[in-house]
Amino acid sequence: MKRRAPVVVRSLQAVALFCAALACNAVDDAARPPAPPWGRLKVREILLAPPYQWVDASHCQTSPRRWVVAGPDATAMARVLTEAGLTTGDVARVLSATTCAPDGRCTAEPPDDVTRGLAPKVRQALYERLAIWPENEFATAPFVIPASHRDWWLDNEGLTPALHDLVSQLVYEHDEMIFFADMVTVCRAARSDEERIGVVRTFWSIPSRMVWLRLDKTSNVNRIADWWEHGLRRKSARSLMKSLIRDDGETLLDLVHLLPPVPRKLLYTYPTPGSPARDCGWTACNFYEERANDSFLSPEKVTAFINDRTVATDFDERRFGDILLFSLPDGTVVHFAVVLAEDLLFTKNGYTEFQPWRIITLEEIQREYARAPRVLVRRPR
Repeated sequence: MKRRAPVVVRSLQAVALFCAALACNAVDDAARPPAPPWGRLKVREILLAPPYQWVDASHCQTSPRRWVVAGPDATAMARVLTEAGLTTGDVARVLSATTCAPDGRCTAEPPDDVTRGLAPKVRQALYERLAIWPENEFATAPFVIPASHRDWWLDNEGLTPALHDLVSQLVYEHDEMIFFADMVTVCRAARSDEERIGVVRTFWSIPSRMVWLRLDKTSNVNRIADWWEHGLRRKSARSLMKSLIRDDGETLLDLVHLLPPVPRKLLYTYPTPGSPARDCGWTACNFYEERANDSFLSPEKVTAFINDRTVATDFDERRFGDILLFSLPDGTVVHFAVVLAEDLLFTKNGYTEFQPWRIITLEEIQREYARAPRVLVRRPR
């Protein structure tokens, strides 16, 4: 069966118009199984893109790529490169462009042709190793999209043929996901502001989900509301659902109306240029806040919130509002996400302004963070 391409959404207003255009479908009561505790959902893949006025050529950074590893001298860099599979010649060239500081960090500025020439498996192995150190933001928060969307994504914003071919050379695939972490290399290859804007639009286009709750006269509103009102100070879902029940068919309630104030405001949006660097930890800790609390910009405050204001919960008992922690085997947490329903999660990937707040599936996050196999559940008190 041919896969339907996701809808491209360029603003929250467009989301509203899209929702308004949906028709209600008749319900076949006898043909469906019992509803789960969160109710029946309608889910549609979409592609988020930032407002056009926020994008300009300056977002396409052309400063040299830097690889950072921890170690007292260049042997640490050499070990990482060799273990990843770089050739002896390429290792020597990178080491000749490596400097080590007294703080125990070694930084390399690899030649462009070395970066371009990495085989996909070598690139994947190298970037997974570099992702250990947060200075390598390109590796810790790469652009990720399902492999099934590869051609649609690359053709979406009109890359030139030369840049299209270069991007195709720089991506790598793992577990049915496409990863890209070399935007600087592509920006350096762009020949004009117009081409650089095309690059930015391509890599600021991020997959997400639109979700609606299906309601009809057979819906157990009290049971469904118990799910969506969990943890909320102001409980309004129940009355809203009851007001939408009809005798002659189905009503679709946009999930955004069931979210607490902060995620309701942020969902499907990009950070305003120049705003604080808000990431997944900030997002998770603010889920139930009445107003955004920027004290959670501090990793120490996020850790304190998890330790002091949440309790451990079994994975199979997770529910709306619970926080999932994706961690490395040594216990280092590399990503946070908030449970909505089914396998749908609310999150933001990294703190950069080209990553929106979105809905993503648990499976997709586990593929993106395959290096972080441990998943812990914490429930806000």
